[in-house]
Amino acid sequence: MTAPEKPRHIDDRITGIGPAELIDAFGEPAGTTDLASLRLWVAKTKNEALWPAAPADDVALAAADLLRTAPPDVTGAGLGRSVRYGFHYLRWLEPAVRAWARTGDESYARSFEDLFTSWYERRDGLVGEWPGLDLIWYSLGTWSRAAMLLPALDSLMPLSDECWGQVLATIVGGARWAYDEHDAFRHGNWQLVSATQLMHVGAVYPRLAEANQWVERGRARLVEHLEQDFSADGGHFERSPGYHHMCLTATTLAVAVDQRYLHTGLGDHPKVVAMQEWLRELTTSAGWVPAPQDSGVVWNEPHRGEDSVLLAESGYAVLRAHDDVRVVVNCGPYVQHELESHSHRAVLDFVMDGWGRPLLWEAGGPPDYDVPDYQSWFQSARGHNTVVVDGQDVGADRDAVVETFVESPEATVLAGRRGGNGVVHRRRFVLVRTDPAYLVVRDEIEGGGQYDLLLHAPRPWHDWRAGDVRVWVADAEDATVTFSEGRSRIPDPLTRTADFGPLHTLTVSRPRGEFLTVIVPAAAGTWAFSAAGDEVRVVHPYGTDTVTPSGVVRRPAETSHD
Repeated sequence: MTAPEKPRHIDDRITGIGPAELIDAFGEPAGTTDLASLRLWVAKTKNEALWPAAPADDVALAAADLLRTAPPDVTGAGLGRSVRYGFHYLRWLEPAVRAWARTGDESYARSFEDLFTSWYERRDGLVGEWPGLDLIWYSLGTWSRAAMLLPALDSLMPLSDECWGQVLATIVGGARWAYDEHDAFRHGNWQLVSATQLMHVGAVYPRLAEANQWVERGRARLVEHLEQDFSADGGHFERSPGYHHMCLTATTLAVAVDQRYLHTGLGDHPKVVAMQEWLRELTTSAGWVPAPQDSGVVWNEPHRGEDSVLLAESGYAVLRAHDDVRVVVNCGPYVQHELESHSHRAVLDFVMDGWGRPLLWEAGGPPDYDVPDYQSWFQSARGHNTVVVDGQDVGADRDAVVETFVESPEATVLAGRRGGNGVVHRRRFVLVRTDPAYLVVRDEIEGGGQYDLLLHAPRPWHDWRAGDVRVWVADAEDATVTFSEGRSRIPDPLTRTADFGPLHTLTVSRPRGEFLTVIVPAAAGTWAFSAAGDEVRVVHPYGTDTVTPSGVVRRPAETSHD
């Protein structure tokens, strides 16, 4: 495996920053002989850090109390391979900062100081399990610590001069490491977010001798990412809404830093607006975003679009009906990553939502990357609304192509195909847009011998033929129907949270690679379905529809003849 970052470049400039080295880093200002005098001088010459931590709510206050009563092992020993790296981002210390901001209770500051000092004294002897990746000094670690520690020093917590110096040395050492690491463009979210904090540190401490270099390199890398990592439609190339949001948030901070201190016009870059609009297109009327490609559930300003949209460059389509029903289709490539790909091993899969809640859903992103079912459920095709052929996932050779995307007032049609594993899978979606809205999906597969149509819903399939979300599969009597259960984050618009809950799976299995499926999100009244050739006949309380590969023709109920 190719190392995710450059060969190790950690030296005393990064790890051995004591009081004398800090004074030297600021150019040995007159009258500074120790940490106490340097601290007073820095306070007069620094700029304010952006985005300070908010005063603690009750949840954060409870977390801060737990740091006092049951402090963690600051080495992260015993945590999973990936989780342990995240532990050294030090975000677990933030509740103490927020608790101090809310209460002014110095015991929270002492808790922060004791734990940070203990971590600082032990950090450089720690070793992680990812080959070629230092546990402390790597892009996400230096980025996340700076994002938390910079405003923490502005919070006026009564830290000792020694602890203040250790925190500042950690920030300076991280910026030096990031400057050395990111001397050339490299795709991915790691470098982008690291570059934004390089700008932030240089802008907050302009009297540091290296500040201008850090700002210039950070800005240069960020602009390269805006131009090369974001497609014309605004999507981040890793295609994960969660990681897109992480990059958008970091870029928003960099733009704010630029507007306040640097004045280079960074916010005028067209991709800054495009990346916001991309996320907006994926956002539901309840404010949440679907969670494909290792994403968590992202919350955004609610958005109810009217027209369907194909985000061709980033490989998503949003099919919209008039009654706040949407279908989001994943039709893009498999994307490599610095360490492990966030691309899930499925394509032409979809989710469906209506009236602000998920109707057909998917596994989404895992709780963390060390869970036992990360590969077998979250990443696997079987955690998605798709057809699995011979039990195999779809990998990097998927070669997904959108062949048709057409919208009319009555219907939106999307047709695509994918390859991989010696299989050609063609899938056509027809979303009937007029009330009552519903979805017709036709699958035709060449190659393989066993085919499993998978549909996942947050609610149990008590009666999948006549339930809340009604499903009709042509010739289902010739197939085997089974039910199972996985897990996923389920968005709750009332609390704007997305806790893990059961995800209920309906599997229709047959030895023939053809499926014709109708999915009705709110099937009130009497419905009937039939198929002949390329046409599907749907009888519902409003009339009779004939759904063809190119759209729908509706006869109102008063003129229908059965």
